[in-house]
Amino acid sequence: MNYTTTEGNKLYLYSITTVAILGGLLFGYDTAVISGAEKGLEAFFRFIRHFE
Repeated sequence: MNYTTTEGNKLYLYSITTVAILGGLLFGYDTAVISGAEKGLEAFFRFIRHFE
């Protein structure tokens, strides 16, 4: 009975760790995408202002 509890605890720990790792990777990826798009957006809106 103790073996099952230990395996359950390990599975729970691995699940939480996996979710935390994926969340961190996605947050980092999203931050990089937003930072990379910032210059393009600035150039786009400067272009639009010339037509106003």
